[in-house]
Amino acid sequence: MICPRCSTSNTDTYKYCHECGLKLAKGSEEKKHQADIYTAIGNHSEAIKALKSLIEDNPNNASARKNLGHAYYNQGDVDLAIKEFKAALAITDQYADIPYALGMTYYREGNLAQAASYLRQALKVNQNYLSAHYRLGQVLYNLGKLKEAAHHFNEALRIDHGYTSAHFMLGMLYTRLDLLDEAEKQFKMVLAETPDNATVYYHLGVIYYHQENIDQAIAAFKTAVELNPDDQSSKKNLKMLMQLKV
Repeated sequence: MICPRCSTSNTDTYKYCHECGLKLAKGSEEKKHQADIYTAIGNHSEAIKALKSLIEDNPNNASARKNLGHAYYNQGDVDLAIKEFKAALAITDQYADIPYALGMTYYREGNLAQAASYLRQALKVNQNYLSAHYRLGQVLYNLGKLKEAAHHFNEALRIDHGYTSAHFMLGMLYTRLDLLDEAEKQFKMVLAETPDNATVYYHLGVIYYHQENIDQAIAAFKTAVELNPDDQSSKKNLKMLMQLKV
């Protein structure tokens, strides 16, 4: 038996690798164990071999097909990844992480309509799926469906009130809706968790400018530049506002 961690050859009677001490498994258990080890160390080609062997033993192994989809995606084979995710979903629709994986694959590939469809499917299985709410909110935000996006960001915050990324996206969203007071509240919640966030200070500067609160806008842009000297947008806005003050 070949150890998946160190590639040492062991006799079939060994329960542990005599070189590195890894517990050795047999049959389907061994193949799954090997796939897990290869996945953990980033050896996707060997993980794919082990997972394909598992599927040959049991073509209806939805978990193996899902993991094979991830392995293909990590190797850059997007079409094969989608094929395996869909095969897993055809076997069972009882697990939210399978349509979620499809949704995220389509999202990364820029197919927002398909991404939204599968992320919604994931939420039908598990209404408290934090990441699915957040990612669906991002998809809908990019599609311009801002009110629906806000619902899913707020659902993410219902599940985890301290989910900073959702607060940030709500800040962006409310700014687009011209709900500037609400946007300011959301960005300040982000700062409560990440006080050195230059990007948030930039967006607060924009809000204060639109509220005609020039002094606060200047202060926000100054802080953004102090935190990130490469922030050209904040530098440009700061220079413009300073000229207005003269």
